[in-house]
Amino acid sequence: MAKKGHVDVLDLHADHYNPVFAFDDTNNETLEHRKRIDNCDSIIFITPVWNFRMPAMMEGWIDKTIQA
Repeated sequence: MAKKGHVDVLDLHADHYNPVFAFDDTNNETLEHRKRIDNCDSIIFITPVWNFRMPAMMEGWIDKTIQA
């Protein structure tokens, strides 16, 4: 029997996400993204790669949400 899953899509551009990282800035949006990550079995990033790097929006999200 196939196991049904859930896909949680996060569109940073559509949400007008602010990718600027400040050490003392942990807002509700960042906390909500962390909760969504905690509920995941896997994370798939779909983003362009420019000059061997992700766009600033994606790097800022990683800095604020995953590394902080």
